[in-house]
Amino acid sequence: KGRYNLIFPDGIIQFPSENYEGIVLEKGIPLVSMCSHHHQVIKGTVHIAYIPKREGKVVGLSKLNRVVEGFGRRGAIQEQLTVSIHNAVNSITDNIGVMVVIEATHNCVSCRGVKHEGASMVTSEVSGVFANHEKTAKQEVLSLIK
Repeated sequence: KGRYNLIFPDGIIQFPSENYEGIVLEKGIPLVSMCSHHHQVIKGTVHIAYIPKREGKVVGLSKLNRVVEGFGRRGAIQEQLTVSIHNAVNSITDNIGVMVVIEATHNCVSCRGVKHEGASMVTSEVSGVFANHEKTAKQEVLSLIK
């Protein structure tokens, strides 16, 4: 049992930020998980962008890492991990906008079947301002990740 519940993460600490309303992006969060399909390692990085709560509260930075680690330990396919991490962050940010991008390599690709080294998979889940393709928030995050 962790310090907070990842399904209902109301224990995730948020801090006042003088009403900051811009994008918050944490890049390169390490991910190590287990593919629930092939029982092989998934290893990569997670990028999380969000817009703070309306009252200007930001999520404690290490808490984003803990969300990634918590879901990674459960094991899942990468698409499920992406959605689970997104939904956990989205539930504590007033649904204004969250974007999660995962780039990972899968042992099942390199040691089973085609045995290709170095191939990676990228998944993303977006909501709020990031889901509106006419606006620049999504492009801004993608350019920050590069």
